[in-house]
Amino acid sequence: MAYVPKVPYAHPVVPGSIPNGLQSYQDSFNAVARGDLSDQLKASLPKHHEGLDLYALLSEVYDIYKFGPEHPYVKGRHENAQAIFDRLRMQDVTSLSKGQHESEEHVRQIIMKARGEYFDKDGNIQQILDQNGAPLSTAGVCLHGMIDNQGRVNPHLRILGEMLKDRPEIHAAFVNNFENGDLPAKDAARHVREGANLIRSGGAIDNPVDVDTVLDFVKWVEAYKPGKSKKEKAALKEEAREKLLTVYEVCHKHDLILKVIQKASAHAWNKNFFESLYDSSAMSLDLDGKGNGADCNKNGTGFPAKRPYNNFVSVDRAFPELVIPMMLATRDFNAAYGLKGKNSRWTKYSGKNSSEVDAAALSFLHEQILGPDVKQVNGAGEAFYRRQLESVFDLVGEEGAGFSRHAFDDSPSASEMPAHQAVDFDPLNSRG
Repeated sequence: MAYVPKVPYAHPVVPGSIPNGLQSYQDSFNAVARGDLSDQLKASLPKHHEGLDLYALLSEVYDIYKFGPEHPYVKGRHENAQAIFDRLRMQDVTSLSKGQHESEEHVRQIIMKARGEYFDKDGNIQQILDQNGAPLSTAGVCLHGMIDNQGRVNPHLRILGEMLKDRPEIHAAFVNNFENGDLPAKDAARHVREGANLIRSGGAIDNPVDVDTVLDFVKWVEAYKPGKSKKEKAALKEEAREKLLTVYEVCHKHDLILKVIQKASAHAWNKNFFESLYDSSAMSLDLDGKGNGADCNKNGTGFPAKRPYNNFVSVDRAFPELVIPMMLATRDFNAAYGLKGKNSRWTKYSGKNSSEVDAAALSFLHEQILGPDVKQVNGAGEAFYRRQLESVFDLVGEEGAGFSRHAFDDSPSASEMPAHQAVDFDPLNSRG
């Protein structure tokens, strides 16, 4: 039977992850559920779905889950080696162990994956090339920015700078105010400065640096609880906005990319789920009412929201119904400010979305709602990266792939890691 997450008020949802080949759930249920879901989206966001047939979109998403690898959209993504490489280029290779729980060896392994590198049987570093002969690199690397709940910066961020300084196309990313968005604004801002400074001091002067900060979702979703007066609701939302604005100002000053994690699952705590998530996504992009704000909306963390906000959706994953309001808000912002293609605000999908079917469903929705030219990034761990390389290998063989099975080996020793010379200076402060 398909897994359907619980949400309040009998709110129907799209199945989150259906194992390959599982087709035992009833089509009649799907027809009812997708109809109810599209009706609720239309009722909650009446002005924000123009030009979209939500029922048709959700029907196709259900079919993607139902038929899995046999669905034409999934099959097309899986049977073309270059398409698999292109998908890897949209990945932030992610590890969110806090600094004290993560070894330097493991951090270096993750960064090597982002660089498309591996050790061959003789211990030499080899570069993976895609089917067009271009060096493989992922969109970025994302690490935990803190080593404790007091906001102390993760010293491993310096390694990002050391190992990415000669690959300026790869983003160096870290999470901020993680996992629940409840640091005071001044601490969240300080952590952004310190984290970015560590990356830059490692030598990554030309790499984009991404700050993935968590919305203070407790303040936000509390504003939508029944019984709140307009004044109370406005005050709570303003607290959440001001914290994001403080982080944005630091990012803007130091040329950092701001991605706001909406903690989408926590919004399901409210009856006005779609409205709450749409509004927070729209607010994040336009923090000052003049079009200045986050570069990107990101749905979640992959971790549960703190109690009681995890009562209805227990894990903060990129279920389709949890990303559609965020997509619609991003679409509306781009339209309002005339942003197209590479100039558009964009989206990142995170939260244990490691199956090929999950990734395909999200890409389909992104292309249909935001358009194929709007950037999308998938935050996923090493397992997803490894499976994509294995898929290339299985599809075209070792000769066609151009790399050996050693590319899947996750256990090089620290002594085998390349040495990197640290650079001692303070580039953030030097920029003023």
